[in-house]
Amino acid sequence: ASDDVNIILWRVPTANIMTDEADSTVCGLTFHNLRAENPGTGITGYWYNINPATTYGDAFNVSTNATVPYYGYHNFYWIEETGPGLTPGFCNDTAGPLRIHFIEVPRANAGGDTLFCGLTGYLNAIPSIGTGTWTTPSVTNISFENQNNPNTQITSNVINTENPTYPYFNLIWTEDNTNGCTDKDTIKVVFARVPKSTMK
Repeated sequence: ASDDVNIILWRVPTANIMTDEADSTVCGLTFHNLRAENPGTGITGYWYNINPATTYGDAFNVSTNATVPYYGYHNFYWIEETGPGLTPGFCNDTAGPLRIHFIEVPRANAGGDTLFCGLTGYLNAIPSIGTGTWTTPSVTNISFENQNNPNTQITSNVINTENPTYPYFNLIWTEDNTNGCTDKDTIKVVFARVPKSTMK
């Protein structure tokens, strides 16, 4: 008696993530640079993250994006599988983790345009996240008591009232949450002449 068997040799997957670790920081909740090596014929590849709320542009595409539900560090894996249809995961390989840092983008709010009587006043920025800094293109005429204080005192050496050269000053409140995740807001500030009167 004799019998026959069919032996199928499946190619062993070799999963490789192509995203550079130097590009593993993103401002916001969506990372657009998930890249993996093409798995080749007969091999299926897909992206995986332990958080089930993570969504992908196309989890089975070697080049896609991922959106996470909250800020912080998230680990991503590229998994390749091959084998008979009735036994998924029969032969697989996993690359990773690729650790991505999702950073919240600040929402700078410098407050409203402001009119001060005299040469000094206090600013009213509303901080959100990160480090805030006041700046101005008119640095020769404006000085800040503390540039990182949202409510700092400001002093001018120019009165803007009826001043054709400096009708107002632009003040910029910039917030930086590291890694280039910044936002800024600009207000106009006027220093008005304090009237003087006499009575006879």
